[in-house]
Amino acid sequence: MNSSQLPPLQGELDKRISHHQPNFRQLGRFLSLAVIVSLLFGACNVSSSGLEQEELFPKQLVAAPIPEISDFFEVFTIDPTLDTTFQTQSGTRVYVPANSIVNTEGALVNEMVEIRFREIRKAHEIIASGIPMRYFDETGSESWMQTAGMFEVNGSLRGEQVAIAAGKTITVEFAAETSEPVDFWYFDAVSGNWANKAQNTTGTENLPVSDPDALPGEVAPPPPPPIQPVIGNPKKILPPLKIDYKFFPELKEFRNLEWEYTGPAADNPRNDPSFFDKWDNLVINKGTGSSYRLTFSRSGESLDVPVRPCFRRAKDLEAFNQSMTAYRKKQQEYDAYVIREQERETFRQRQYGFIRQVSIQEFGIFNWDYLIKADVALPLVADFDFEVQLPEHLEKDIIVYLITGEGRSVISFPKYDWARFSYRPEMDNRLVAVLPDGRVAVFSQEQFNAEKDQLQNARNQAYQFKMKVLPDRVDNLQDLEQIGD
Repeated sequence: MNSSQLPPLQGELDKRISHHQPNFRQLGRFLSLAVIVSLLFGACNVSSSGLEQEELFPKQLVAAPIPEISDFFEVFTIDPTLDTTFQTQSGTRVYVPANSIVNTEGALVNEMVEIRFREIRKAHEIIASGIPMRYFDETGSESWMQTAGMFEVNGSLRGEQVAIAAGKTITVEFAAETSEPVDFWYFDAVSGNWANKAQNTTGTENLPVSDPDALPGEVAPPPPPPIQPVIGNPKKILPPLKIDYKFFPELKEFRNLEWEYTGPAADNPRNDPSFFDKWDNLVINKGTGSSYRLTFSRSGESLDVPVRPCFRRAKDLEAFNQSMTAYRKKQQEYDAYVIREQERETFRQRQYGFIRQVSIQEFGIFNWDYLIKADVALPLVADFDFEVQLPEHLEKDIIVYLITGEGRSVISFPKYDWARFSYRPEMDNRLVAVLPDGRVAVFSQEQFNAEKDQLQNARNQAYQFKMKVLPDRVDNLQDLEQIGD
């Protein structure tokens, strides 16, 4: 595979993106202060992200709406002195060469370090991560990002951030859904904007990955477990019988096996001398539990006898119990094999069809993205009805998310940005908002379709979206997935 080498990005290690999520109430107070400052001095503008705009575009922050569910990283502990490869649940592989991790002072790390890696592909993951999906070019023109796969990776040693050593790279083979050409981006936390690092990168077919921990080859299943025999009552044990056990593998391995009558004493066939006469045919059938039924037949007569397997002598039962120890070991090996095969099949089903390979020279957030032009979107002075009147101090913290671009583009609209709301009517569109009590309000594609004409006629004018508030709180990433995707 060809790897895209990323040039070093500017900035010191202490400027790397932080994973501590901001407090939205504090953010709201800060925004209010920013507005006052801008009115007093006229030198700055409040941007679409609510932060001070110094140049042509606003500085964006990573800000998760529900911090409790934003930490969906996979964590790997590695020895940085050794070449290391680890693989995520989706099939993404990460190669960390030996002696490629340094501490804040630039010294090589020779202790175990923690690598945190998360993959973001779908709407609920984008929302939960809080990663901004707007891009501003050098003229300040805004585009929306439609991800073809995004990942975030960072490292730490005893809680302190570490970095990739100068001249070293970490290679990521990202499991992707598509392979078509798409640009590769890096989120620059210093500028608060995305930087294009490679254009028209493509993916390759993702060949099946073997699981090195799987049992080698196939393991043949053992026969069904034998029924535990007992020491039979001599008065109930039937005379020696010639039985073909080929259809009963759980009995086939027994030696000196006999059959004990288990029915009512009055019906014991041993009490009838004619039972010991020759029978033309004998059929065995499985009953319930450890029971069987023997059906004897001869001209004009048949007899159905309930029985269970038994031994006449204690030493035969002892020999059986010894053989069962070996059997149980085989059964355990087979059970372990079945579990591993199930895990491997689950893993194979999770794997994506393509791999996008890239080599990175620093930790952070990376993204394969298409750009959606925002300047052709339908602008509205939006307001949102959440079914109940919320106090201003609570409503100002609500972020409305526009989910578009086949669920792979999520654009955030905080309260202070509702007047600049826009969307592309020709694309798929949904709205999701996380309310202060943890519930979620939605505006569906069906509602967009039903109100299409009203929306078109409201261009550049006020429009109120009547959101539907769902009854349940969002407590985890899976809850958000059911709503967002």
